[in-house]
Amino acid sequence: MADKYANWQELISDRDPETGELVNVEGRDWYIEVRPGSGTYLTHMAIHGGGIEAPPQQLADYAAGPAGPFYTFAGIKSSNNTSLHITSTHFDEPQALVHAAAADRIVSWHGHADQTAGVAVTYVGGLDAELGGLIRARLEAAGFLCEDPPGNLGGTDPDNICNKGLRSAGVQIEMSRTLRQSFFVNGDLRISQITNPANRTNAFYAYVDAVRQGIADLPVVPPVDLSLTATVIDEPQPGVELTVAVPDPLTVQAWTIYRTVAGMDQVVASGAGATLPDGSVWMDPAPPACVPVTYWVEIHRTTGGTEMASAPPVTYTPAGGCGAGGVVGEQPNVLGCAASYSAVVHWRGGAQPYTALDTLTSVSWSRTINDVSEASVTVAKGDVSADCCGQLRDLEPWVHELAIYRDGELVWQGPVQRLLVRGDAIVIEAVDVFAWFDHLVNTYRVTYTSIAPDGQGRKRAPITYIAENHIRLNLNAFQLADPDYPGILPYIVRRDTGLFPIKVEKDGSANTTVWTEYLGDILREWAKRGLTWTTVGRSLVLRGRHTTQARATARLTLDHFAGDIEVIKDGREGGTYGFATSQQGQDISDGRTVGTGRTRTAYGRLDVLVRIQEEDATAADLRAAALDAIAGRYPVPLVINVPDNAQLTSDAPVSIRQLVPGERIDLLADVLCAPIEQGFLLSDVEVSWDQGGEKVGIALIPLADVDEELG
Repeated sequence: MADKYANWQELISDRDPETGELVNVEGRDWYIEVRPGSGTYLTHMAIHGGGIEAPPQQLADYAAGPAGPFYTFAGIKSSNNTSLHITSTHFDEPQALVHAAAADRIVSWHGHADQTAGVAVTYVGGLDAELGGLIRARLEAAGFLCEDPPGNLGGTDPDNICNKGLRSAGVQIEMSRTLRQSFFVNGDLRISQITNPANRTNAFYAYVDAVRQGIADLPVVPPVDLSLTATVIDEPQPGVELTVAVPDPLTVQAWTIYRTVAGMDQVVASGAGATLPDGSVWMDPAPPACVPVTYWVEIHRTTGGTEMASAPPVTYTPAGGCGAGGVVGEQPNVLGCAASYSAVVHWRGGAQPYTALDTLTSVSWSRTINDVSEASVTVAKGDVSADCCGQLRDLEPWVHELAIYRDGELVWQGPVQRLLVRGDAIVIEAVDVFAWFDHLVNTYRVTYTSIAPDGQGRKRAPITYIAENHIRLNLNAFQLADPDYPGILPYIVRRDTGLFPIKVEKDGSANTTVWTEYLGDILREWAKRGLTWTTVGRSLVLRGRHTTQARATARLTLDHFAGDIEVIKDGREGGTYGFATSQQGQDISDGRTVGTGRTRTAYGRLDVLVRIQEEDATAADLRAAALDAIAGRYPVPLVINVPDNAQLTSDAPVSIRQLVPGERIDLLADVLCAPIEQGFLLSDVEVSWDQGGEKVGIALIPLADVDEELG
């Protein structure tokens, strides 16, 4: 029989059509009991407790123990408790989702109608095959019949509540009615009988004990403290090898490996989610030479904790000694010293090669923040073989992708846009993978308003989560194209550290309208809500706006630029007070405007206005957008302009890998008769290479916190 309610909201908001009164009242018709866990815990859950599927609640409660983590939603109506049944894949009661999300392992207890009359059987399902197998083995050893579950009772849907823990895999125990009746005197499963422990049979205790023993059979993993070791190596390439030991890697939210040189912290590698496996090895291929370097790792847990560990200082000595240069100056990460560039044309998705371009006459590529970067390669016609010429003739924009390799390392990749054939050369022009979003119309509602996620993952969350989820929804709209046809989803990197959950909504007054707009423009709109992104190689990095609390990846001086740079005190970028408004089009009656910032300044009023494309933006939403709009504008910012003819020198203490727009770079300079030391945001990287060598240019914008003084 189909469920009466599709989700939790329908259940709690159902009203009698004649009286208008709620049909399901807490305390009268249902209740929820939660015993929270701490640290990494296993929980027992019975989402169909009470009279909905009697008696999974009592079995789960006893299995958890008086103080063990436990959750139940119990129906206590005088009759028809089955009307409260919400299937496990749609069960989105907020407390259940929070409790499950924090659990390392989940055992979810259920009852089902006899598939074969009179047969007492258990179906053990779910995606946690390890624990499920141990529980089934113990149940069978205790004399209980277990069988493989039919498809509708398998518990293998990722949206099933049992699979919503930290491992994204849990156990679902499905017990036939005949089996459940054996747990109580006279087989009576009425609420009045199952709530009295005196009515339990020996089978009840034998069954729960078997489940407990299966859980106890889980292999004990010795506790591992977070640690980092750093070792100088020469093969297969010189550098420092970093080995990380991290307990519970599945609970890592974000991580960063740093190196500290002369008191300055530099980022070596970073990531989000479970991308730092225990025992993983990382390389610093361009360590500072002949000086002590301390490496350390910092991880942020999904539970809110932060852990750090460091390795003893190491000193890297290049071949040839400290004064001889040698391989240090020849390493591929040194700016302006690339030995070679090559390119490969791939089929869409970037995995399968189409043709290699080994002999290039010139290359240009870029990285940028919050926009699409471009690249091009030029091949002399005389260097193109007949076979390659035929392949280039059949090259198609969007069908093929260009990948650029700097000394064998991938630095740029994206779909081909144009093929230009000139008198003596062939030019391939391309854009990065974000360009796919500028040709993808949104087909999903923008409704990120609830505390608990809906069936499509929409909920209040950091703007980075919202952006990734909406990208996933649109790229998996399989009725319009193959899922993830550009091959982007595996390469999304999210950095949520320091970001708070926010609400984002644009779905019409009836909450049913899809925002018809290119996905790229929607993401640009969300830049007003703090989203920033950068494409590096094939990876799309999503993160929030940097502040002065961000760590610098490098510290530069004016000596690290070849050519003149301009230091500008830019009044055009000044701002003292920010306004954010949700007014739309000609009808402004429903719009709201919020302002914040400094008043009565020496500048007078330098207002900044930002327009938010949300019809239901709250005052808090608008205030946050207004604060972002005036960040770094008071006093008027000091801007560093790097003209086209000014390039980074080869001895600049930063590598190509570290030149990622959105990262912080500190600049030390003596300007306007006074020394400055200021943090800047790297906004653009422009690289060109030809027979004359490699040139690397960057653009920097001020990095500053919001200044607010309400009066």
